[in-house]
Amino acid sequence: MIKHYFKLFLRTFRKKPTYTLINIFGLAVGMASSILIFLFVQHEFSYDTYHEKSDRIFRVSRAWYNQDGAVSLHLGHAAPPFAPLLKSDFEEQIEEAVRVMNTTVIMRDEDKVFKEERFFFADPELFEIFTWKLLKGSPADALSFPDGLVISASMAKKYFGDKDPMGRALELRIGSEIYNGQVRGVMEDIPDNSHFQADFFASMEPVVDFYGGYEAMMANFGSNNFATYLLLEEGVDPDEIGGQLPDFIDRHIAASGQGIPASKGTQLFLWPLTDIHLYSNLDSELEPNSNIEYVYIYGAIAFFF
Repeated sequence: MIKHYFKLFLRTFRKKPTYTLINIFGLAVGMASSILIFLFVQHEFSYDTYHEKSDRIFRVSRAWYNQDGAVSLHLGHAAPPFAPLLKSDFEEQIEEAVRVMNTTVIMRDEDKVFKEERFFFADPELFEIFTWKLLKGSPADALSFPDGLVISASMAKKYFGDKDPMGRALELRIGSEIYNGQVRGVMEDIPDNSHFQADFFASMEPVVDFYGGYEAMMANFGSNNFATYLLLEEGVDPDEIGGQLPDFIDRHIAASGQGIPASKGTQLFLWPLTDIHLYSNLDSELEPNSNIEYVYIYGAIAFFF
């Protein structure tokens, strides 16, 4: 059968070489395009799946409602008290909770000065939730020091070349404030298929000081600048927690002057970590995300190509 098709191809090629070459070229382009689209779709669905506990990690979002019940604002960030309060109130269901806050800093090491936008303050539990391997330092306590700083391998090369970065000091300027950080860890570069990229993680202590201390920070439900992540205990149904979040809101945020419960005006939601890249396009995100509709469109094109 194959021999027959080969003879038929040769006969057609001798009679119509240009027509045959055009067909072959078109087939090759179609196949190559389909393969590239398939690889793109596969990559889109792979976001954040590399984390060992990805199926148990959820991000907290916060929405506000008008009097008619319509959503007026929905953020992928939350206020600073929510992470510790959620862990405390749901201690049997939530294993860990962590906050990260992005900011832009001017980083200085002696004569090297750079503007860094992938800079985050983070709670010490960061590496207990996310699987970002530390090449140097201890993931358990790297961010527990007030001046703790974890940098990516690329940033270690950028600032220190082939020298050992551990223990080295970096000056951080944020607005008019200047902080001194000490490199307590070096992590592998975060994979491309992550819903946000970071080159630096710093201790949360300077943020606590900025808010006027721990008590003041825990009383601030209006500063929604923190991406908040939860690691659920194994076997816990996130919907079970989600159903209790209105009562959680009312326990910790006072009712309005007219006696309207806080949960009527604002709510929290849990997003599976692996859904963020394709399904979350809220009013605030750590980085712009993709859209599942684009993936379906490209997939259809590849199928019918």
